[in-house]
Amino acid sequence: MHQSISSATKFIPVVILALLLSGCGGGGGSSSSSSSSSSFNTTEFQANYGLASINALTAYDNSATGSGITVAVIDTGIDLTHTDLTGNTSASSASVGTISSSVQDTDGHGTSVAGVIAATRNSTGTHGVAFSSTLLAVKMSEDGSATNADAAAAFDYAIAQNAKIINYSFGASTFNSTLADAVQRAVDAGIIVVAASGNDGNSEADHIARLANCGGASNCAAFGSFDAKGLMIAVGATDSSNAIASFSNLAGDTSSAFLVAPGVSIVTTANGGGTTTISGTSFSTPHVSGAVALILQRFPSLTAAQVVSLLLSSATDLGTTGTDTTFGRGLLNLQAAFSAQGVSSIPTSASVSGSSKPLTSTKLLLGSAFGNALSGQSFLAEAIILDAYQRAYHVDLRDRIVSGTASLNAMSFLEADDTEVVEAPMPKGMSLRFDIATADRDRLSDAEMGFAHHRQGDLTPAERIGALRFSAELSPQTRAQVAMRSSPLSLQTETLASGSAASGLFFNTGWTASPQLSMLGRGASLSLTNDLDQNTLVNIGFHQSTGAEGSQSGRGYLGQAHLGHAFDNGVRLGLGAGSVAEADALFRSTASGAFGQTADNQSQYYSVSTTVPLYADLDLFAGYTEATAKPSFTGDSLLGNWSRVRANAFTAGIAKQSAFAAGDRLGLSIGQPLRVHRSSADLTLPVGRDLAGNVIQETRRVDLTPSGRQIDVQLAYQGRLGSSYLRSFAMLSLQPGHDREAEPETAVGIKWGIKF
Repeated sequence: MHQSISSATKFIPVVILALLLSGCGGGGGSSSSSSSSSSFNTTEFQANYGLASINALTAYDNSATGSGITVAVIDTGIDLTHTDLTGNTSASSASVGTISSSVQDTDGHGTSVAGVIAATRNSTGTHGVAFSSTLLAVKMSEDGSATNADAAAAFDYAIAQNAKIINYSFGASTFNSTLADAVQRAVDAGIIVVAASGNDGNSEADHIARLANCGGASNCAAFGSFDAKGLMIAVGATDSSNAIASFSNLAGDTSSAFLVAPGVSIVTTANGGGTTTISGTSFSTPHVSGAVALILQRFPSLTAAQVVSLLLSSATDLGTTGTDTTFGRGLLNLQAAFSAQGVSSIPTSASVSGSSKPLTSTKLLLGSAFGNALSGQSFLAEAIILDAYQRAYHVDLRDRIVSGTASLNAMSFLEADDTEVVEAPMPKGMSLRFDIATADRDRLSDAEMGFAHHRQGDLTPAERIGALRFSAELSPQTRAQVAMRSSPLSLQTETLASGSAASGLFFNTGWTASPQLSMLGRGASLSLTNDLDQNTLVNIGFHQSTGAEGSQSGRGYLGQAHLGHAFDNGVRLGLGAGSVAEADALFRSTASGAFGQTADNQSQYYSVSTTVPLYADLDLFAGYTEATAKPSFTGDSLLGNWSRVRANAFTAGIAKQSAFAAGDRLGLSIGQPLRVHRSSADLTLPVGRDLAGNVIQETRRVDLTPSGRQIDVQLAYQGRLGSSYLRSFAMLSLQPGHDREAEPETAVGIKWGIKF
């Protein structure tokens, strides 16, 4: 079922204090494991330790009982009066060959073997491994000995009665083609044959168990034409400590088709009623036969060969690592057999043999604009995965979705405010500037957006230049700036906020004011600004990024235009428009596996902003950005038929210059980071499979907006006292990550430095 040397004034922070107090946000079918709390862990279950040793509780907790599966017990008959057996014994049970008496057991061996397989669960004595399976008793012996001819007749009778499993708790030191041919007819009919290895303490299994891995192998030389077809299991015995029983024949050259199961002091049904305690590979073998019945009933899509392969491959390794000549493949383990095997995959077509994607590679990494979108979609918990045997298991695909966050990050606040400037002689109106990595300002900005952040000690000398910027005055009205290794924020150099009381005052709000700039990583920027008149400017900016190490998004290019006008009354108005082309991402979201592969996506942005002077040195500011995109994905995807995605961001606040002292600044801002407010798609999930190999799919229209709305409130202050400066902020983030259930996050930062 997934950056001419001239002197420059430098501010060096000598005391830096930052305190982050963060709340914890929350929000994002499987098989059960063996557990003592299971309702099946009764006194009746505990009577036979063998049931716990093979982890049968996992099977029971997954509705496996063996119902509808017929197990032929070729033995000494069965006690037809035993209350634990009468309800599960087929009316077709019979004696065969030279045995003309009733199927009623007079020896007791067959009754005890049958009880381990299918003793009824009725709150008395003990119950069998597959307590609801059907027992076909085929009596071929009165006293525990039988001829090859009688055994062959028993196999043929089981075939005729359409048994699914044959339990053969007999060994044979003499073995001829008559019996071998009958066993061949059984496996040719698709019947799984489970045979005891024998109780002689030999290094090799007795026949017929020794044929279990035949298919031209050297140990089958006497019957070179025999082919087990992967439908036989040889069984040895272990005790309650999982040690090999002293009497048990070992795996020997049958090791690849050999299992061990509890066979020492087994409590089972006794001839004449009640229970008995008995030992032998005769009683380890029915543990395996019962397990086969549970698997066949619970996973009817499996072929007989797959059932055998599953039990052999999921056994608990004992003794020498890997398959060995003592324990063979290991101890029967139903918990492992009921668990998904191999690489689990999510089917993305209508057939189990069609296309599918590995669960481990299926991920949806949401950008912060989507927040916790899909976390509340319980429909995602109805999906199935298929294991290596194409068995269906329920899986909660919400576990494969990583919600986007825009958590507070104090890294950029902790950087030094100085930048070591290196200048070279340039024509009038031009300047060349290198920002050395001592400030590493752009790298820290990238870290805020989730990119990899390298400490200075990791940088090569060439990498220690954090950014390079070239500025030129092309004419009295036109300015140009080129930046390399720069954050997209370099495109904000000439906006309406510049020169206002709010400019550079607030911490970590650049991405809220211009959310389109958060889509890309560091790279190359070009900005052209022209003064249309003394009150009006137009700015055109371009940015291209190849992303950053450790990030799956952040690659692409951006183009934007900004028109700003300052009215005579001091009011400033700005209009902006732009387009961001993200490589393999959508609003910084990426998908893989069954969610498809995020293709290149282009989004458009429109913004309006204003700054209104209320009175001297007091500014009111606000901005709003609307973004839209039509999602594009490649390959098979559970999500399809997307609507156009619409998102917005806003910020507003008030800022005062010279609030307490000349030149200081105080401000209050409130803002919402980019948030998707309209988006939906069809979610098509595989929710089951049928026996014909068809995947049952269900489609629902789902909302792809987050449950909450992140609101950031910040109070900031900057000031200077003589040769020192102070910068501080206090921020409260409500519903961080746009998650309605997330606890508020708070951050406080104080930085003090002196000039020398």
